[in-house]
Amino acid sequence: MKQFFIYSLLFVACQVSYGQKKNNYKKQNTMDSSVITTFTFTKDFYYIFNNGTSTTLTSEDLIQIDTCLKQYIEGYNAAQRVILQEKKKKYPQYQFNEAEDFFIDLKQYKRQYVAIINSKGEKEVWINCFCGHQHDKYWKESIIMVSDGGNCYFNLKINLTTHTCYDFIVNGQA
Repeated sequence: MKQFFIYSLLFVACQVSYGQKKNNYKKQNTMDSSVITTFTFTKDFYYIFNNGTSTTLTSEDLIQIDTCLKQYIEGYNAAQRVILQEKKKKYPQYQFNEAEDFFIDLKQYKRQYVAIINSKGEKEVWINCFCGHQHDKYWKESIIMVSDGGNCYFNLKINLTTHTCYDFIVNGQA
């Protein structure tokens, strides 16, 4: 029953519509290029979107992306708190690295964006997030894709037209 609750909480967090809260966050006029980079959609990115036409992101799009990311991470971290408490009860002999293994702090991540106009004429963006400095040399030149890595690597898609987020995926641990 507890697992059902945890998965339900994650599902709800991953299906959130963020349109109502978009004005609660500080507006950004430009993209912080020390943390965010964009890539032009090409057929080489078939694993991200099946099809679409490349597009650019506006300042309003960046605000929507930031709002959605913050809400997703709030939901993810809430679910992780429940999981962590259960693990502490079940395995009291272990020390858990809460910050690294359970929670996501967006300030510690770099982001890669790929934006498209889909077949319905809606603007969508794929956001790839990763922490650490091991990718500092080339993260603006190619998409960072790794197997495993835990919550140091996650991505999601946002439909900016319908104000919905989907396909939130956090990498597993090896």
